[in-house]
Amino acid sequence: MGQRRLSRPQADDASKRPMQAKQKSNNSVLNATTTRKGEVFRAQRRTSEGVNMQASQHIINVPVNKSVYNGYGGKQFSLADQPKRPRAARPTLKIIPIGGVGEMGIGKNMTAIEYDNDIIVIDMGFLFPGTDYPGINYITPDITWLEENKHRIRGHVFTHGHLDHIGAFRHLVPKIPAPVYASRFTIGMLQRTMEETDGSFEPQYNELNPEAHDIVQISDSFSIELIRVNHSIPDATAVVIRTPVGNILA
Repeated sequence: MGQRRLSRPQADDASKRPMQAKQKSNNSVLNATTTRKGEVFRAQRRTSEGVNMQASQHIINVPVNKSVYNGYGGKQFSLADQPKRPRAARPTLKIIPIGGVGEMGIGKNMTAIEYDNDIIVIDMGFLFPGTDYPGINYITPDITWLEENKHRIRGHVFTHGHLDHIGAFRHLVPKIPAPVYASRFTIGMLQRTMEETDGSFEPQYNELNPEAHDIVQISDSFSIELIRVNHSIPDATAVVIRTPVGNILA
């Protein structure tokens, strides 16, 4: 028997494929146009996206920045071109060290808090000088600025009774008088220092209980609250100062 010859595979010839019936249209241009299905889908999607962007633009009336539709009315949207609204003038909260910052040692703790037309003062300590100042017992803070603005001082607040925080009280408070706020033991220490003076000035003392978390409004801009803290002296506290622009913990 002869050897059977295997037939060779023939390449696919698109011209020999059976023609599918094409739906005719009355439009001769469409009948003569051949379009792939993928191109049709992409064109439909582009059209749909463009319509949606324009519709959204007219609904919310906010310029968009797209390559297909570049802003309302074809205008480029830019923050730099938007009208600037002037900000209402608002006072600045200032924390002003009167003493105790950058000193030669520990002491002269005194800080002013200023907002609008109000000032409160935290502590009035003195500094024990070293051997570089022979014959000088202690140094007090320079309160020139506070004396010039003493009509704006609404209160003096004291954190505790150590001399680096209250030592200058008897020397300075007659020059910048204002109500005094502190815990019971600290007020007792302040009164004791005032007994050592020869003057007749008597401060107005206001005792605050840190256990009760009393909040006292001492001006339009400031309210204060004493919080118990651990320290090497009774009734030591921190001070929460509430202002129109935020709180300060001192």
